[in-house]
Amino acid sequence: MARQVRIGDRWVGDGHPCLVVAEAGLNHDGQPHKAEILIEQAAKAGADAVKFQRRTIDRLLSREALDAGYSGPNAYGETYGSHRRALELPDAAWPRLKALAESLGLLFFSSAWDGPSVDFLETLGVPCHKLPSACLTDSLLVDYAAQKGRPLILSTGMSSLEEVEAAVQIVWRHHHQLVVLQCTSAYPAVPGDLNLRVIWSYRRWLGVVLGYSGHETGLAPSLAAVALGACLVERHFTLDRGAKGPDHRASLEPDDFKRLVEGIREVEAALGDGVKRCLPSEEAARRKLAKSVVLKVGVPRRHVLMPDDLELKGPGTGVPAGQLAGVVGLVAREDLPTGTVLRLVGLKRRPLWRRLGWWPRLVRQHYRILRRLNRRAVAFREALRLAWAAVRPARKT
Repeated sequence: MARQVRIGDRWVGDGHPCLVVAEAGLNHDGQPHKAEILIEQAAKAGADAVKFQRRTIDRLLSREALDAGYSGPNAYGETYGSHRRALELPDAAWPRLKALAESLGLLFFSSAWDGPSVDFLETLGVPCHKLPSACLTDSLLVDYAAQKGRPLILSTGMSSLEEVEAAVQIVWRHHHQLVVLQCTSAYPAVPGDLNLRVIWSYRRWLGVVLGYSGHETGLAPSLAAVALGACLVERHFTLDRGAKGPDHRASLEPDDFKRLVEGIREVEAALGDGVKRCLPSEEAARRKLAKSVVLKVGVPRRHVLMPDDLELKGPGTGVPAGQLAGVVGLVAREDLPTGTVLRLVGLKRRPLWRRLGWWPRLVRQHYRILRRLNRRAVAFREALRLAWAAVRPARKT
């Protein structure tokens, strides 16, 4: 399955920078000018994309839900329907907002809560479609959005693994350009409910591009999600967390969002490429602090080095300590005093038949030393291994 997805001009997936999405959502409070400010602030904070939400209220909600009374500090109307309508942007504002975002180098897209919203966003030319957690089990909507052929982002809050797998299978009937986001649908979500290890589980079970949609108030979980393999991170974005509205409390203000972006880039740099090696920045410390093979006693020219002749000490400028067995059985090219840090240039290898003749003696020497710290069977087995390492023919490269 695809482990990378192209959204607009950005690749999202393994080996690519994490796509950081400022979820402006409904934090514009239905006001286009506030939506414009959110886009500008998202660009200044370093976001890669800005996302809003689109609902067709009369198609989304039943008459009972539309007419239900609604009150409280975050209410924008006396009924739930009027409250929801007040939070929607007018159709005419969307093209201007998209153009503004793109002029600032941001991808622009939206969560679609129903079929007409998918159609509206399709005519707008968004680079992908996003379905919120609440729509994951709406198989008709998942299928309809996937039919458009654009990359699809699925949030998976308040869902079971079986429900997630069912939605993924629907998308796969049409294409594999899919990003699945771990999400906890609480506003705000507490750290103990975030369950970030689900990202690992999704990687094992689904094999798709993975991401994280966070509703927590802090930054650390989102950074941890990147370390766990999230290739897209979406966080709600607001100008004022204390403002009236449903999502402000679970959102980040511009300064915090900027710190989030900086932290994600730092985590990405720290993750590296996974290949373990001594890095150039470590070489000075290795020369100073690591151990080398050192002569415990002075030896004359042509002396065959034995375990009792050697010890491990700093600095790390000679034969590395891990190659001690390879030094045993070598011959000194010249007289060497006590404390000499050995280097291979000052040693030579004896002919094979002579090396093999020393093998029993090497086994005894190694065994005597190893027996001080190990059980008899362990010491004998390791002595055989080390002795053979010292006398075996040189490997061809």
